[in-house]
Amino acid sequence: MFERFTRGARDVVVRAQIEARNLGDGHIGTEHILLGVLASANPAAAALEECSLSPDGVRELLRTIPRKTSFSGEPDPEALATIGIDIDEIRRNVEGAFGPGALESTKAAKARTGRGRRGHIPFTAHAKQALEGALREALELNHREIRPEHLLLGALRNPEATATALLREAGADPAEVRRILLNRMAA
Repeated sequence: MFERFTRGARDVVVRAQIEARNLGDGHIGTEHILLGVLASANPAAAALEECSLSPDGVRELLRTIPRKTSFSGEPDPEALATIGIDIDEIRRNVEGAFGPGALESTKAAKARTGRGRRGHIPFTAHAKQALEGALREALELNHREIRPEHLLLGALRNPEATATALLREAGADPAEVRRILLNRMAA
């Protein structure tokens, strides 16, 4: 299924990992997927911006709300592989294009290993559900590929996920964000 991810959707996943590292989180959650969506120009980011959300605003809100990680503590590359995401392939592609350690952006991580923090950052249960939800959204919309819009829709499926809590805290209704995004996708 990874081949169904557009370059933009793959970029969102990579940016989510970078956001998690930059925030010092040991997991990738729906909040990081939300930040990954906001980090690039796409209809999903435009829908979020229409609701007055920005990357800096979301990062600031992350400091104020309790986060549920639903994280078991162990990386689960096999679970991601079942939905077609190969983190090693993403890392190879990014490092092939930008050089070794391109995903390692914090000085502290680089200092620990001399080159940058290695290894996977595992996805939370909610983030895994969001990735699976992205596939379901694409299929329900009869789309052949998974784009950033589907990733945001997948993240918004779970009312208990941190991404939806962030939207509510920012004064945005997740259902309204969904409606705005679906309208943009239909246009």
